[in-house]
Amino acid sequence: MYRALVTIIRPFLKILFRIKIQGDRQLPEGPVVVIGNHTSDFDPFIVSILFDRQIHWMAKKELFSNKILAYILEKVGAFPVDRKNNDIRSMRKAMSILKEGKVLGIFPEGTRVKTIDYTQAKSGAALIASRMGAKVVPIYIEGKIKPFSKITVHRRPDLALPSGKRTEEEYEKDMVGIMKNIYEGVQYDGNTP
Repeated sequence: MYRALVTIIRPFLKILFRIKIQGDRQLPEGPVVVIGNHTSDFDPFIVSILFDRQIHWMAKKELFSNKILAYILEKVGAFPVDRKNNDIRSMRKAMSILKEGKVLGIFPEGTRVKTIDYTQAKSGAALIASRMGAKVVPIYIEGKIKPFSKITVHRRPDLALPSGKRTEEEYEKDMVGIMKNIYEGVQYDGNTP
């Protein structure tokens, strides 16, 4: 169903938003975490239509309260996350996706952002990528999401975080570094944000 939906919505979104990508459309092989800034409810669709591999998005649990929407979201590989609490179930689901060598998509700011604050991004994205030894693909969505506007998706260079279990402070530092990479293009090597 994922491929069918992408094929159907790709031409519509490309006309509606005049989308272009700067950077490689091919995602690396193996486990990958796509991490992006969040400006609109259209963000996961815009990012998904640009890349060759299916992205399994973490989505706020509120979207799953509508049975029809929940059915569609589940069919395209999205799964719910409780943004207000430590959601162990969604963390396990995310890790299982990566264990299978698939692609996970996360907007770590948790909500659409009007003012940039790197410290607001949840460190769970860095924790998941680090523990699972997954490549991180930072994505910056530039432009206002409104009809016939120009949207540029900047695919920043892939990152490899230090792997294994680390401290919460290290994951938070990683997340700040990733967010600077997304918004400013500042390269993060896992040492200095």
